[in-house]
Formats: sequence, structure tokens, C-alpha cells
Amino acid sequence: MGIAHATQPISRQVLIANKGYKAIFDTKHLIYYEYEENLSESILPLAERIADSIKTQKIQEERMIHQARMGISPYGFEVMMTQGIKPNFVLHTSPKGRQDYEDELLKRINESHLKGCSEHHIQGITNLCTQGILGFNTDSKREGGKVIVSFSYHWTDLGNCVLYLLQLIDLPELERRRQSLPAHFA
Repeated sequence: MGIAHATQPISRQVLIANKGYKAIFDTKHLIYYEYEENLSESILPLAERIADSIKTQKIQEERMIHQARMGISPYGFEVMMTQGIKPNFVLHTSPKGRQDYEDELLKRINESHLKGCSEHHIQGITNLCTQGILGFNTDSKREGGKVIVSFSYHWTDLGNCVLYLLQLIDLPELERRRQSLPAHFA
């Protein structure tokens, strides 16, 4: 029970105990479903309680996804539209600086009216990272006395759910992404 409390919200927990169970001091505040001595009489009510718990969890997840969607900035939405089809992406970097980055973005987006878009793109990515929709992933290794750092952005599970809600990806793609998502982004 301690593991369940530490890893799951209370709405996902269905506690059961035999009829007449007396809770100890640290579990007295919890609600238990009591089952009868004749288990066949208790199966249907327990199944209903579990189904209600699952429905409650789904409602909470949907609410969280809709709240995340509502908090997306226009620049964040632009990032989702241009990068959402990929499970992860890397931004082009160059020693030439922001102008080279902006030129690369313009090639990807293919719209010349977005001059100065690199600042907006970075602002959108920052907003999505802050909301937990997008995650920044780094990997570093030593080569010849230097530290080489590579980085990428991954859509988190929440981000993939929002992309699915916005119909930018379909259900099979959502499932594929969930299976290949780095563990720390799930």
C-alpha cells in the first residue's frame, strides 16, 4: 500500500479489506471497500468501484491535456505545427549565429513573411518546455580531450497527447511514440 500511495494518486487506488477490518492508526483516514465472506457477492460491486476509479483517472488526464492545450502560446503552436510530425527534433546550430538559424527555420517553414522568426521559435520552444509538453534532452561524451554535447527536443507523453488532441498525429503514432519515448520524458 505504501508503494501505491507513493506512485499513484488516491483516485487510482481501490483499497479492499475483509468485512470487519479495523484499520491501524496511519490508514484510518482511507476508504476501504469491504468484501463479504462469500466473495461471489462482492465481485460485481468491486468491479464497479474499479471501473469508476478508471473513469475518474481518465477524466483527470483529459482535463490535464486540455489545460496544457489552453496554455500554448501562438509561438508554441507554430512549433507544434512545424515540428509535431516528428517524435523528436534537433535545431540547426551554426557558428554563424542566429541569422543562419533563422535561414534554416525559413527553409523548413517555407514562409518568407516570418522574418525574425528565430526569436519567436525559441520563445515557443521555451513555453512548451515550461509546460512539460516538450522536453530538452542532452547527451555528452568525451572525444579527444573535449566534451561533445548533443541535444534534441522530444515531445513528452503530455505533448504527444496534445498533438493527438489537435489531430496532428493519429492514435497509432501516439502509441508508437509512447513506446519509444525516453524513460525520463514519460
